[in-house]
Amino acid sequence: MSDKISPEFTANVLADLYCKQLHSQSLPDTSEVYAETLQQFTNSPLINILLKDTVNSQYQSSEQTNGQSYMNITKYNNDIVQILQDNPDLHDSLNKEKEKSQSVPTSISENTRLTWTLSMEHRLSSLMDQKKSYVYITQILNDEFGLQMKPNQVSQRWNRVQNPAILKGRWMQEDIERLEAYIKRNLSVSEIHSKFPGRTLLQIQKRIKIQNTQAQ
Repeated sequence: MSDKISPEFTANVLADLYCKQLHSQSLPDTSEVYAETLQQFTNSPLINILLKDTVNSQYQSSEQTNGQSYMNITKYNNDIVQILQDNPDLHDSLNKEKEKSQSVPTSISENTRLTWTLSMEHRLSSLMDQKKSYVYITQILNDEFGLQMKPNQVSQRWNRVQNPAILKGRWMQEDIERLEAYIKRNLSVSEIHSKFPGRTLLQIQKRIKIQNTQAQ
């Protein structure tokens, strides 16, 4: 195993993930205790996702499912633990990685613009397909990607950007004329929003601003 995954790889990748997920104040005192903790951590979805290619190439069973190699995660986790037990010096490296990870805040305030990666977008879509609550989805995303988002931030991302029901692109002329008619009737923004299924509230607000500017 040691010729396939180097101690440096283990220290740099696993320590960073461990610290971000568990937000531990200090690492265990011995590599043996740490290895025990890590054995539970390595069962998390995050490490299985990030290290999928490594696992696929190194631990393949003869059992096939839909043409995909069956990944023996348990064997992989046990080998990681063995590396730590066989290399006590890794504990110092892990502590150094922990200090670096703690120096970078992971909290995402509502006023901070979060850059959504493709992996995050796919995970959000997958969870929304499962009809889960925003509280549950936020917890999963935070755990898997080492963030501290709030449910309303996830909700806004879905309802303003990712929901496939959102109509994007240029407004049709007939929709613009309908919007102008609603504006003349002094309907509220929320009332106008209800008249345009598929358009977000932000889209409505921006279009109203454009119409008002053109009318001046």
